[in-house]
Amino acid sequence: MNNGKYNLGVLTTSRSDFGLLRGLIDELNNEKNINLELFVTGSHKSKEMGSSLDEIKKLKNVKFTEIYQPNKSINSSTDINISMGSLINKFDKLIKESNITEIIILGDRYEALSVAIASLNRGVRIIHIAGGSVSNGSLDDSYRHMITKCSSLHLVETNQYKNRVMQLGEMKKNIHVIGSLSLNKKFIKHSKFELQKFLNIDDLSNFCILTFNPVTNEQNSGIEDLKALLNTLKNIEQKTLITFSNFDKNSNDFLNVMKSFDKKTDTFYLRNNLGIDKYFSILSLADYMIGNSSSGIIEAGSFKLPVINIGSRQEGRIRGANVIDIKMLTPDNIHKAIKKVQSKKFQENLRSAKNPYEKKDSVLRAKNIITKFLSESNPRPKKFIDLNL
Repeated sequence: MNNGKYNLGVLTTSRSDFGLLRGLIDELNNEKNINLELFVTGSHKSKEMGSSLDEIKKLKNVKFTEIYQPNKSINSSTDINISMGSLINKFDKLIKESNITEIIILGDRYEALSVAIASLNRGVRIIHIAGGSVSNGSLDDSYRHMITKCSSLHLVETNQYKNRVMQLGEMKKNIHVIGSLSLNKKFIKHSKFELQKFLNIDDLSNFCILTFNPVTNEQNSGIEDLKALLNTLKNIEQKTLITFSNFDKNSNDFLNVMKSFDKKTDTFYLRNNLGIDKYFSILSLADYMIGNSSSGIIEAGSFKLPVINIGSRQEGRIRGANVIDIKMLTPDNIHKAIKKVQSKKFQENLRSAKNPYEKKDSVLRAKNIITKFLSESNPRPKKFIDLNL
């Protein structure tokens, strides 16, 4: 505490986690007894990824510090290890300069794990958001669980995820189910006309949205599946809005494949940083989503948007009734899946389908839990809680 205020940090590594955290950042920054500081790293400065740092610079009265990363692109395990080592070292120095006593870390990125390690070693208490989930097809799964073990407070999305955090030995009283922060933020809905102008697309009708991220637990990260999927959508002349993949191992190779298809396919539209307001507006207009993004699992259900989830990257996450899975990617399986999600029966079932990640007042509840946590005068050290098996 400094001058009667709590020094609280918030880590953001990408356009996606900033979109999720934005509402909570606004709420906490309005608290008079909190000195809030954002720590900005990862892909935010990348022009290729849409320069989402520009969105952060537009925030009013929010202090932020950039953490420069040595690698502009991540194409190997060595690149990741170099980035992690550099980030641990740099954040260690920033902790001393900023005097933060707690930090909010969302999700499961390798950058997030780096900051968690530096924070743990410096005695900074970690508030972890979105732990307890499982995504077997990605190294993020292991990163997420490691961050959980470094953390003192856990804000999770579902009751099942709460149980998983307890399985990792965390104290029940420090685990709170709040749902997904992204689904509780009021977003500015853009009209079809506005989106067409922004995306430079003549007619945003009868289209799908494709997000396909590297599957970091598989050889070649699933790039052959990406090529097969793009070929299939090209052959059926499906109008497709393609978003950039995550800043992961082999992400540069993925982007090159997407660019190649976009260049030679009239029905493909590759776009980078959309921002959460435009992205959610697009979800409300699309016919369906296809790929392997967690957004299809977590957010799409709130827009009654059908999702065709491909492969193992999201294996283990709780799904709503809007999601169907394709384990083996073949043209025939894709055709069948598209036909199913566009069927009258599937569309009717969507009307009453509930999103398991959507909870009331998630952002406000998160803020209240965090402010109470900060006010603990004598925080007790963590203990490992054994389960009665």
